[in-house]
Amino acid sequence: MRIRMAQVLGMAGLLMMGGMGCRRFSKDTDKVLANVAGEKITAGQFQAAVKIMVQDDKKVEDLVKNEASKDQRNQFLESMALQKAMVRFGRSQGLDKDPKTKLLLEQAQASVYFQVLRERRTTKAEPTDAQLKALYDEAYAQQKAAGREKAMPPYEIVKDRLKGMWKQQEQQKQEQTASEGLLKEMRQKYPVTYADGYKPAVQAGQETK
Repeated sequence: MRIRMAQVLGMAGLLMMGGMGCRRFSKDTDKVLANVAGEKITAGQFQAAVKIMVQDDKKVEDLVKNEASKDQRNQFLESMALQKAMVRFGRSQGLDKDPKTKLLLEQAQASVYFQVLRERRTTKAEPTDAQLKALYDEAYAQQKAAGREKAMPPYEIVKDRLKGMWKQQEQQKQEQTASEGLLKEMRQKYPVTYADGYKPAVQAGQETK
C-alpha cells in the first residue's frame, strides 16, 4: 500500500501542471468524473491532463475512450483525485505556511519550469540515411580497431536500431544546448550578486575559465 501511494502521489508535480493547463479546455457543463470534497474533476480537465502527460493524440484517445484501457484510465483519475486531496490535507495541517514546505515547493517549481522550458527548445528530428550511415561507419571503425569487425552485422540489418541510437544522441545534444542556453539567458535577465566569500568557485551551468 505504501508503494502504491508513493507511485500515485509521485505524479503530483506533472499532474499539477495538467491541472493548471486544463482549465482552458474544460467547461462547467463537462461530466464530473470525480469529486474531492466538493472540488470537481471534469471530463475536460481529465482529458487535458492525460494529453499533457502522454503527448500522443492516439494514445490519449485510447486511454480516454477504449474500454480495454479502463483500469489504466481509472488509475490515472485516482492519481489526480489523490493529488487534490493531499494538497487540501496538507493545507489543513498548515503546510502552506511551513518554511520547509515552502522551500521544497520552490525547488520543485524551479525544476519543473526548467524541464518545460527545455522541452520547448528541443525538437523531434528524424535522421537521414547519410547520418545513419555515418553512425554505422563510426561503430564499424571502433570494432575494426578492436579486431572485431567480422562480428559487425550489415548496415541494413541494424539500420532501425541505429535510428533509435541517433535519436537518443540527438536528444541529448539538444537538451545540453537548451540547458546551457536557458541558464545563460536566465543569468542575463536575472543577474545574481553574492556577498564577499559566498560566490561559488564554479557556478551551475558554467565552465571554469
